[in-house]
Amino acid sequence: MVSGAQSFKDTGQIGPKVSNGQMLEWLTSDGDKSRRPPVSFKKEVDSEGNVNYYREVPDTEEASVTWRREIGTHIAKKLGYPSGKVYWMRGWPSGYGFYDHQKGKLPNPRHDLYLCGSASTLRFRSKNEFLPHALWLMTDPASKQVCQCKYCSKTKSQVEVNQTLGLPGLRHAPEGHAKAPTKVKVLAPSMTHASRRAAREKMARDKAEKDQATKRTDQPGPAGALPERIRDLTASGRAFRGLELVWVALKNPIYLKPDKSVAIDFWPAIVHSFSTKNTPSNHKPGDPNYTIQCQNMFTVRLLAVNHEIRVSEDRLLPQLGYGPDTALLDMIRECEPSRPLSLNLEEYMDFNPLPEYNKDLGISPSQYTSQDALPAFTLALHIVACLTPMWCVTHSYINDDAKSKEEAYYQGIWWGSERIWLDDLVRLRPSREEVDPGNQLGLLPPSSPDALNRALLLRITYIVADPEDPSETGICVGGDLYELALESEQSKPASKIQPNASSSSMFGPPTGLLGGPWPQSQSSPAGTVRSQLPFLNNADPSRDTFGQDQRGHGQGPAASSSKSVALPPPVVETVIPLPDPPAGYAFRRLLKPGNEMVVDVGAIAGRYYPSILQMETVDTALRSINEQSTQATKRRRLMDSGQGQSHQLGTIEAYARSRLSRRMNDDDEEVYEGAGRELTSLLALAGLIPGDGNSMQPEQWVKGRLATIQGAERNGRDVLYNQWKAKGEGASSDIEMLEG
Repeated sequence: MVSGAQSFKDTGQIGPKVSNGQMLEWLTSDGDKSRRPPVSFKKEVDSEGNVNYYREVPDTEEASVTWRREIGTHIAKKLGYPSGKVYWMRGWPSGYGFYDHQKGKLPNPRHDLYLCGSASTLRFRSKNEFLPHALWLMTDPASKQVCQCKYCSKTKSQVEVNQTLGLPGLRHAPEGHAKAPTKVKVLAPSMTHASRRAAREKMARDKAEKDQATKRTDQPGPAGALPERIRDLTASGRAFRGLELVWVALKNPIYLKPDKSVAIDFWPAIVHSFSTKNTPSNHKPGDPNYTIQCQNMFTVRLLAVNHEIRVSEDRLLPQLGYGPDTALLDMIRECEPSRPLSLNLEEYMDFNPLPEYNKDLGISPSQYTSQDALPAFTLALHIVACLTPMWCVTHSYINDDAKSKEEAYYQGIWWGSERIWLDDLVRLRPSREEVDPGNQLGLLPPSSPDALNRALLLRITYIVADPEDPSETGICVGGDLYELALESEQSKPASKIQPNASSSSMFGPPTGLLGGPWPQSQSSPAGTVRSQLPFLNNADPSRDTFGQDQRGHGQGPAASSSKSVALPPPVVETVIPLPDPPAGYAFRRLLKPGNEMVVDVGAIAGRYYPSILQMETVDTALRSINEQSTQATKRRRLMDSGQGQSHQLGTIEAYARSRLSRRMNDDDEEVYEGAGRELTSLLALAGLIPGDGNSMQPEQWVKGRLATIQGAERNGRDVLYNQWKAKGEGASSDIEMLEG
């Protein structure tokens, strides 16, 4: 019960009135508006002066601010966020509502605060009841069994939850408080031995069926799509998603040599939250004629140094969009610590690669030196190297198709650095010739010869596990297959492609999971085109996140699957629209209506990013890479394409144009080729370069994104600490996986 009117005072703002506040955003939700209070929302007084109604509490009222501040503080502490800040949550999870239930005689009715709308319970009655559920929503919402709240864990008493999790408040039952007696079902004495056994078996069956029904109810299917998934897929123009690994462009590159030939241009970071910033155009006071520019903003945590900063989207780049060049990698391999070593390398926590945020972070430039830059960046890359090989599927559900009740379907994949969802458009690693050697699958011919120089794109309509794979890591994806066709070529006849009987994939022999034919007892289902591309399922289920053996003693090597995946479900219609193609291009479907492509998850190169660069920059970069032009022609095209325009430092656009300038104006062959590789990485993100040239290649199956990130950070620090400690014995920093 809430006493006093102070809790309902309007504070005038949605967060606490502190100078060091840090807002956190909900990454997902299990909320459903239909589960909010069904009773009256109007203050109606009965004949005896009593009221009984719910009032939705605005975010600016003291009660809401207090709840969200305590929840944010709890989450920040559990996730290891930097201390010294006041953390609070922005609003409530999607579908939730915060209510003041007023019941009793006026003028002093009883006030009870309830948080309603969760799929787990009709209402959370206290902050303590919701704290474990809130942490679950921010960490591992794929499995409800992980949630430790009173309702998901089926714990009878909140006191027990408080005691187990160390939550504030009552941790012991009050004196005289007795547990309810356990009900015991007594079998009738007249029952025979056989009838008792039959009764026990029936009870066991009933319990199993109830448990199974509960389990399936907890797993949402596409019809009840996750709010997080829908939000990511329909977000207008937002390129990045929570807990993805990205690069932050530095406004001031960190030069590591006096001649400025080697520099750190980006710093790796984890996306924590996102919001929008609305900026009105310049106008006179009172003038209604102005426009609002909406900009996506992201709160990210810089790896190795752990600073949290808020940056605009034009400063972020997907992890695949950049890789340290050879000269920088050489310096990293030879890097030595600039300070005495501690076990967790905490001596580099004060280094800030973005000094423009020193004031916001409360950091003095005297706390670090330029000599700390390379060791801190080396540590950050070791963490990246430990994180990018990881993958797993998430959010399982049971397909409505009666024939596939026992097959496991999923709504999402963590694929290296990226979050991929059902209905996402992804780039494929294999070329057309590798997907369909000899053109036997009936794909439409390419729209033009140069279409073969672009990536194939797959619109994912289902993610399914092979039910006969004991490791549960045999995953296939299916959907519509597209190519990027020039808009100018759409009205022309398609180019003919000649079958090549000797064609074979560059990725090795078939595994059976993808490349093997359908079993003799069944034929390929109608509407399914099964690629014979022999991509391997890279995950080794016998090893955990960081290389420790998980097999039991005496068990042999993990066997690779030689089974074919189960029959895929029917073609799924979706209301999620395709993203925009790059300017000047169109998506062209390569399969006949009603057909779809099935490939192993290892064929996914990564997500498709249509608008990382401006159109003129993309056009000039493509011409620079594809054409052999004279220096004079290159400079003329540089000016014709507007490359002489100034762009804000520290943005992806400015980085791309600086590489164009190097490629077109520098006579050094090494600089020319290096700039070409950097531009190719950017163009590949939009599918304008074949997918295998820039792809994720995860190798280890690990469940739980947050645990994966935390483990990668621990492992990266441990590996580098041991290498530096053994430096005198000839050890060197080993991050070869980042090359290329």
